[in-house]
Amino acid sequence: MVLILLFGDLTIVLGSVWLAELTGNWLGQGAIWPKPAGLLFTTIFPLYLADLYRTDLKEGRRDLVARILIAITVGAIGQATIGYLLPTLRFGRLAFLQIFGVTAAELLVLRLVSDHLRSTDRLSKRVLVLGVSRVAGQIVDLRATGMQPFTVLGFLDDAPDAYDRLPAGVDLLGKSRDLLNLVEELRPDLVLVALPDMRGAFPTGDLFEC
Repeated sequence: MVLILLFGDLTIVLGSVWLAELTGNWLGQGAIWPKPAGLLFTTIFPLYLADLYRTDLKEGRRDLVARILIAITVGAIGQATIGYLLPTLRFGRLAFLQIFGVTAAELLVLRLVSDHLRSTDRLSKRVLVLGVSRVAGQIVDLRATGMQPFTVLGFLDDAPDAYDRLPAGVDLLGKSRDLLNLVEELRPDLVLVALPDMRGAFPTGDLFEC
């Protein structure tokens, strides 16, 4: 999904420059080809800083729209600054307004469509599994056959042979001591305890913290 968003953003930015040229707006002095290169940086980088390439965030549409508008505003200011310092990278005024107006509108549409398509995925619980036990394969199989849809973010296990016992298609993310850090990073909906031996070291405190 991230690559799709990035490709879509690149297409939108370059397409807005092409549309400005097609409609006859003056793109500014100097060669045309360096201008889109600078524009890509001043547009894509603020989108990245605004976490608009993170597909794991759960947010309302109002917040999404606000972050897109802030990123585009920052990009426009950055592009205007670069154009002031380097006149050969400066766009004509009408072209500048058209490019950022079209880019902002299309980025909003792209993100809203992407948000709508991902809304069904949000109904699926995100599960982090503690322990690669003999039922690990059954846990993974239940993704498609269980009553409650869920995705397995990965497994944690301290055993040296844990990787060898791991079901196909899932990752071993670390050991039990990494639980809190991974929960903070991945924000799972559920931590599923499936330790093969409950008599060993059991991270009771970390689980209560979760």
